[in-house]
Amino acid sequence: MPHGIVLLGSPRRNGSSDTLARHFMEGAAELGLVLEPLPLREYRVRPCTHCGGCQRPPHRCVLADDDDAEHILCALERTPFLLLAAPVYFYALPGQFKCLVDRAQSRWAAREAESTGRNDPVVNLSLLVAGRPRGEQLFAGSELCLSYFLRALGRGELTQRQSMRGIESPSDIDAELRTTMHDWGRQQAGSTMPAPSAAPAASPTA
Repeated sequence: MPHGIVLLGSPRRNGSSDTLARHFMEGAAELGLVLEPLPLREYRVRPCTHCGGCQRPPHRCVLADDDDAEHILCALERTPFLLLAAPVYFYALPGQFKCLVDRAQSRWAAREAESTGRNDPVVNLSLLVAGRPRGEQLFAGSELCLSYFLRALGRGELTQRQSMRGIESPSDIDAELRTTMHDWGRQQAGSTMPAPSAAPAASPTA
C-alpha cells in the first residue's frame, strides 16, 4: 500500500520532471517508502471561474462534480507524504497544474471560515525543473505558488525543495543528477519510515 503521492505536473509523459521524480521514487522504495505516481495530465481539471460559490458554506466548488479536481485535492489533503514535481514554463507552473492550484480556493475559503488544518506531521517536497540555465528568480514564483497551495490544503509549509535548471530534456539528466535524486529519495525514506522493531530477546534456556 502506498505511503505517499508524487504529483506529476508535467503535460509531457516521461519528460525531465517525470524522469527525476522516478529516480526519487526508486531511491525511496529501497528503504520501504512506497510512493504512488499521480500524473495530472491523465485527469480533467477545469479552471476556476472565480464565481464565488465556494465562499459560502459548505464551501464546495460548483465544478466539483464536473471534473477530477475534487478527487485529486482530496488525495493530496489525506496523504502523509507528498512530492510535487513539475517543469517551469515562463517562470511559472504549467497551465493544468495552475488550474488545480486555483481550484484549491474552495479549501482556502473553508479554512478561513473554520480555521481547520492538520495536526499530524506531514512531508511536503517540491521538485522543479527548468530548461533555462539562468535567472535569479527562475523558481521563485512557482515555489511561492506551491507554498500557498499547500497552505490551502491544510498541509503547512514546504519541507524541502529541489530546483534544477538547464535541463531541457531527459537526455540532459546525467549520472550525477540521477544519483542526487536517488539519494534524496533514500534520505527522505530514511527520515520518514519508522525504524524496524528490535527482534525479541531469546528466552533463556533451562
